[in-house]
Amino acid sequence: MSQVEDYYDQNPEREWTRLQRHRTEFAVTMRALQEYLPRPPASILDIGGGPGRYAIALAGQGYTVTLADLSQSCLALARAKAAEAGVDLAGYFHANALDLSRFPQAAYDAVLLMGPLYHLLVVEERWQALREARSVLKPDGLIFASFITRYAPIRDAAKYDPGWVVAHRRRTEELLDTGVLVSVPGSGFTDAYLFTPRRCGRSWRRLVLTLST
Repeated sequence: MSQVEDYYDQNPEREWTRLQRHRTEFAVTMRALQEYLPRPPASILDIGGGPGRYAIALAGQGYTVTLADLSQSCLALARAKAAEAGVDLAGYFHANALDLSRFPQAAYDAVLLMGPLYHLLVVEERWQALREARSVLKPDGLIFASFITRYAPIRDAAKYDPGWVVAHRRRTEELLDTGVLVSVPGSGFTDAYLFTPRRCGRSWRRLVLTLST
């Protein structure tokens, strides 16, 4: 079991309630999805969708949504939450974003990749996840991906523990330089790769060129 899998297995409810605490994130993401997704009942593969907050919301709008996640606990919670909401998902799969061979190729109108990219510390693995997502996407399909800014831990420290940056100056400098966040006991998160806006822009330009060839 990977560290990321173990982290989400330990407390799937925490990931479900996260978007209740961060309602702006959920609302902005849903607005973007509603603006660019094809009309229901388009087929969507939600890779790394955790307990299914977006999958369930989109299924409630008539989309055909398949949920895939690394965490069995999150998938079990997603089943329960979908039942509570009175919606059906097309499937629940224990899967890794680095290997989507179990899913049909070129079958989905859209792929959600709104978690895996910031849990893959090695650039080659991030590109592998994107290639795998592309392989299950229809030729004219869309990939939606999300990232965590490199400044998020500093922002949280400024809000909750202003002395943290000073006390952990070297770790802060390494984070800003490399983007790699290595979890420590009590940190409340798992290993992650954090992006900068400039790096996101370059990556997406390169991705568009790669997927269009």
